[in-house]
Amino acid sequence: MKNLFTMSELMDRNPCEDGLTRLTRDLGAYSGPTTITVDDLVSLTVFDLLWCVKLLHVSEHEQKVICVKTALYAANSVAHLTDDPRAAKCRVTSRVWLDNPCEETRKAARTTYYDASAASASAYYAATSASIAATFAYYASGAAHAAALAAAALASDAAADASASANYDAIKAHLIKLITELDE
Repeated sequence: MKNLFTMSELMDRNPCEDGLTRLTRDLGAYSGPTTITVDDLVSLTVFDLLWCVKLLHVSEHEQKVICVKTALYAANSVAHLTDDPRAAKCRVTSRVWLDNPCEETRKAARTTYYDASAASASAYYAATSASIAATFAYYASGAAHAAALAAAALASDAAADASASANYDAIKAHLIKLITELDE
């Protein structure tokens, strides 16, 4: 199992107390050079995992790809809750950026995101996946994942609450799978 990062690297980034508690609960007390593997991440929340993406020994572009793929997965998981064409367009522009990550596709994704988020600014965001996607957008700080966020937000619906827990678990499993693929 490939080492993802060390506890020292994690501590240098000032992790939140709750996330550190979840991680060290399974690892034991902090002991300096302890290495973290994919197996060690299972007890973390999706938000903790996302924060850990920036500690991975991969390029910033690869970190963004992980975040965009996860946000797109979240958006696709609630796509059935809306027939709003802006949501579909957000998912498409995110996919296009993943297939061709250049300035042109980044701008297209950002424009789609702004159009969709402006239209849904007053909407009630019931889907947990929308908040997860928002967090991805914050951490990855790009545009394609923001478009996926807008797709998830537009798909938000009170009915999504019923499946939020299963959706959250599926998103977490997907994110761990993406991190594991880096290990291969």
